Amino acid sequence: SPKSSSDTAAADALAAGGGGGDVGADVRADDRQRGTLHAMEVERRAEMERLLLREQQLEEEAAKAKRNLDAQAARIKILEADVKSKKEKLKMMLDKSDTDDKLVSALKEELAKLRGRAGGRKSDSGEG
Repeated sequence: SPKSSSDTAAADALAAGGGGGDVGADVRADDRQRGTLHAMEVERRAEMERLLLREQQLEEEAAKAKRNLDAQAARIKILEADVKSKKEKLKMMLDKSDTDDKLVSALKEELAKLRGRAGGRKSDSGEG
């Protein structure tokens, strides 16, 4: 069977003249290291899960922000069209107002002429 690293370390210690070394201490040290590595792996997995959840939250926030942005862009487009329509109507009303003013002036002039003529006829008929 293949030798584990702890078996190899113990064999090396014996070969180096450390025959009186505590093999149990080496095994305990290996167990502590395995426990530490396991704890690090568990911590790494937990951190990875936390990061994945955070990524999902951020993606949801980004999607929500994009929907809000799209909705605002649509509202802006509608408001801009409304402003354009109102400007066109206002221009049309101002043009109509100018036309109406000119028509009123022309009618006043015509009325004044007619009154002048009527006044002249009265004086003509009154003298004869």
